[in-house]
Amino acid sequence: MRIHIWNRQPNPIELANLSLEDKVYCTDSRWIPFFNREVQLWNLNAIKSDVNQRFLEVVAQFSDCKIDDLPFTEMLHFDGFWAWNYFKFKTYFSVREWLYEWELLKLLNEHHQEVHYYTSHEWLSDYSAHFTNASIHFDS
Repeated sequence: MRIHIWNRQPNPIELANLSLEDKVYCTDSRWIPFFNREVQLWNLNAIKSDVNQRFLEVVAQFSDCKIDDLPFTEMLHFDGFWAWNYFKFKTYFSVREWLYEWELLKLLNEHHQEVHYYTSHEWLSDYSAHFTNASIHFDS
């Protein structure tokens, strides 16, 4: 049985290629009406919670780094403005969406033999070799 997960709006060609035996999921309920079949919503909350916690821990470790015996965070302190706080959260919000998809693909790859994942994030194409059981499909 093939697993199909849409993390974007499906197109008609993709919908036509589904078989009745396939399990179909969406990560957003807005896309469910495009299907003429049963579709389940894939809840990303557990993945998001885990990614958020782990990634914030990694980013926070940068504050312990020193350059020439000066804490990294001190180097980002300008006239009472702690730029570290800005950059810490800028990095977090820039990367977290990518990490959600990465973790979802990792999970699917470990537990399913044939996964078709539909996304608009083409950066994943550079890493598709990491997911041997998953085919990643981009907007056409």
